Amino acid sequence: MRHPAGMWIVTDLDGGSYSPGAALDALVSLIHSKIELYRRFRSPVRLLVHYGQAFVYNTPYRGAEVRMFADVAGRAAQSIAGQTCFERIYLLKALEPGLEAFEIFPGLARCD
Repeated sequence: MRHPAGMWIVTDLDGGSYSPGAALDALVSLIHSKIELYRRFRSPVRLLVHYGQAFVYNTPYRGAEVRMFADVAGRAAQSIAGQTCFERIYLLKALEPGLEAFEIFPGLARCD
């Protein structure tokens, strides 16, 4: 991008504006689709949600109210609190550096 001589403040950035809600909605939608898909199992089933490629294909999850991946885990946990399909649900952030894992059902807890 070329700027006129003397212009040192750039106000337009590539990509435009976004809402972190889109990334959170995509995550919640994915989890609900897995709940529907695996609802028929009668034995205890656990779900591991792997957040890796989502970073490449979705808008960023960071915003004014969502600063850290722990905030994402909290929002996901709230959205699935009443589900009965899975015994436990885990959310893994598989991006280097900063791997993180959370249990988001039946309660919210950081996994060490």
